[in-house]
Order: sequence, then structure tokens, then C-alpha cells
Amino acid sequence: MPGGAFGAMLVVMALMFVMGLFLDFIEIIFVVVPIVGPILLGMELHPVWFGVMIAINLQTSFLTPPFGFALFYLRGVAPASVTTMDIYRGIILFVLIQIVGLCIVAYWLRLATWLPEIFSDSSYFFRSGPSRIYFHPLVFMNARPGRRSRRLTLFIRGL
Repeated sequence: MPGGAFGAMLVVMALMFVMGLFLDFIEIIFVVVPIVGPILLGMELHPVWFGVMIAINLQTSFLTPPFGFALFYLRGVAPASVTTMDIYRGIILFVLIQIVGLCIVAYWLRLATWLPEIFSDSSYFFRSGPSRIYFHPLVFMNARPGRRSRRLTLFIRGL
């Protein structure tokens, strides 16, 4: 495909955005992800990044007419003076903000992957002692081996 993995991802994101106008996010996940997921992951895309991109993209389906759930919820609680057209005009900026956010995460992959990568390396967070486990000092600045902190140290007895 022209554009490689990024071009394929762009086409899938555009397809999911258009489908979000008419379908609920659950149907899109059950239909699109099993078809394009293995193909895109076979192109060596990061699976967490792929999932975050899908989640951000499908988040717009709650705001885009004619099937936006958030619009119907808002219509139900809005006063009678607020018309449905006012609500549709009001969400345009929020949809644009979500599209900009999607583009930012697409450009800087690390925004979506740095936290899961930190959590996947448990040695980064925990230092083992004879009977205690301390949170890593970069995460909780007060927790250091040999220093007791009631708020920031996780005590595990009987290890």
C-alpha cells in the first residue's frame, strides 16, 4: 500500500471516523478491529499505540451526529431554549480538538506508549528488601530503602 504502515493506519482511522458517524463504537470494534488489526500489527505497528489511536478515534463517535450518544444525553438535560442544532454547532470545536489530539498521538508515539512501558518493567517500580517492597523513588520521592514513609511506602509482610 502506498504510504506503508502509516498510510494504512491513516486509511483505517478515516474509515473508523466515518463509520463512527453512523454506528456505535462497539459495532465498529467488533467489525473493523478483527479485520484490520492483524494486518496493521503485521506491519509492525505498536499494539498499544494502535489501541490508543482506535480509542481516541472512536471517542469522537459519541459526539458526531447523527448517532452521537453524548448529543442525545445533552439534549435530554438541556433547557427547551437550546435547540438540537445549537448542540450540533457546539460540538464542532470539540470534535476538532479530538482530531488534533489524534494527530498529536499519531505523530508522537511515545505519548501513548511510555506509561505502559514503565508498568511492564516491574523492577523499575519496586525495590525488594527482606520483608518490604518500596516504590521506586522516582515515582514516589519519599520512598527510599531504609526510610519509613507511612504515605508512600508499600509494606508487604511475610515475603
